[in-house]
Amino acid sequence: MHESLHDLQLHQIELEMQNEELRRARLELDAERDRYFDLYDLAPVGYCTLSEKGLILGANLTAASLFSTDRSGLLKQPFSRFVCPAYQDRYYLYVRQLFVTRQADVCDLQVQTAQGHVLWADLSGVVMPAVTGNDGRETAPDPVLWFTVSDITALKQATQELIEAVQAGKDAQAANHAKSQFLAHISHEIRTPLNGILGMAQLLQSPGLTQAQRIDYAGVVMSSGRILMNLLNDILDISMIEAGKFRLESKPLEPVQVLRNAEALFGPLARAKGLAFETRWIGPDLSYLGDPHRVTQMISNLLNNAIKFTVKGHVRVEARALPGQADNVTLEFAVFDTGIGIASEQQAVLFQTFSQIENIITRSFDGAGLGLSIVRKLAELMGSAAGVESQPGQGSRFWFRVKVRRLAASP
Repeated sequence: MHESLHDLQLHQIELEMQNEELRRARLELDAERDRYFDLYDLAPVGYCTLSEKGLILGANLTAASLFSTDRSGLLKQPFSRFVCPAYQDRYYLYVRQLFVTRQADVCDLQVQTAQGHVLWADLSGVVMPAVTGNDGRETAPDPVLWFTVSDITALKQATQELIEAVQAGKDAQAANHAKSQFLAHISHEIRTPLNGILGMAQLLQSPGLTQAQRIDYAGVVMSSGRILMNLLNDILDISMIEAGKFRLESKPLEPVQVLRNAEALFGPLARAKGLAFETRWIGPDLSYLGDPHRVTQMISNLLNNAIKFTVKGHVRVEARALPGQADNVTLEFAVFDTGIGIASEQQAVLFQTFSQIENIITRSFDGAGLGLSIVRKLAELMGSAAGVESQPGQGSRFWFRVKVRRLAASP
């Protein structure tokens, strides 16, 4: 009897020891679980578990913080709710591909927080299959999607800034190269009339010249001087425009009179070259408030090019007030020619100040090729634009528009 009692006491002590071991093991397990959940919740990236239908089944605190909400604000919500509209298709395709291939994959897209703040996120997902227990029952009957969510907004911005910096470097290098080509071409254009002036001046100093020779040499000096003056004026205009120091005048502008002046100046030049020349104002003869001197300069630049690059056919100027406006009016001037035409790939850079395309063309026809860039810059200063429609061998239509104010008719 005594021995049985002793055995029972020993057995009780063993049970108590086992219970203590179990209790310590449970405490350690609870501590490990708490540490796991701490690591899970406070991880540097967001964790989300999604059902096959895209509902959020689980999320850590980092994911909730990333979307500026609490965990309850994520659970049972479709993850697509937080994907920006422009990236919805990309998100659905990404999820579908994960479930089809069952291979881990990544995707970057824009998401929005509960308050609507937009950020870039990197998703790294993998599909976990249904889980079966030892008893053969499925503890997780459907596959689920696990993925991490990382905020990569700063990385995207830094990458974009780097791309822009590299592109700016390339653009600056291209611009410097174009400017070097431009300066070399301008130097040639300046030397040409200057050499004509100096050469004719030297000939005028020769003894025994006839009156006809003196007049002829003086005419060359005058012509070369005008070419040089026009070139320097163009360079000065561009410099003042790019420096922001160019000022437009506000005076009465009569388009019909502007076209008459163009006819008087360029009609004889065109006809001397065997070209038909015509000007046409479409609409009533009205007066406007603008800068007639600069509008005349713009038409002159277009007509210079049109006559220069047209061997046969005609040159025509048309102008009109665009419909649908009252006191504030947009005038359009267009110069048509049957000249050499311009390929579409060249038209995009035709109006650029340091364009090399004009240099290539003007080598055959003389000139510095600054006129078109001045036309566009002046049109932009007057609140509008300039452009061209052309095909090689079929002529061109160069146009510009300026915004003016209609003047009341005189009583």
